[in-house]
Amino acid sequence: MNWRTRIVSWRTGGPYTHCELVMPSGDCIGISPEDSPPRIRMKRQAFPDDNWDFIDIMVDQIQIIKIIAFFNSTYGHRYDWFGMIMSYLLPWFIKHERKWYCSQWIATLLTVSDVYSFNYIKMSPTKLYDILSMKVNNGLIPGSIEDE
Repeated sequence: MNWRTRIVSWRTGGPYTHCELVMPSGDCIGISPEDSPPRIRMKRQAFPDDNWDFIDIMVDQIQIIKIIAFFNSTYGHRYDWFGMIMSYLLPWFIKHERKWYCSQWIATLLTVSDVYSFNYIKMSPTKLYDILSMKVNNGLIPGSIEDE
């Protein structure tokens, strides 16, 4: 674990320090501070079983179109280190218009694509996982969970 993931884990109080959205095609979309440069992107990547937990969410074709449209509208936006850190240090939400961190971007994407509406401003990877897994387990979002 590098210093960035240690900071995220320590500050958010959870085991998850990153999240990605895997499309039905197998392509990943999202943003990672480990990318060079750290920008919204789409790529094919391997997921070592010991490092990733998956929540499979059923989406229809209209939602996929909305997901791709949101991706296209934010493609190339940079990682929001300043907004993420300041939002957790201060009681206010700090957000640059064209910068994101991974869980914030995915929560916004799921909201604008009508998969699930998030009302949370500060969305850590752990909070995103907890909310989505609870909704899937309770049948409020169709899908399944593959962890451990």
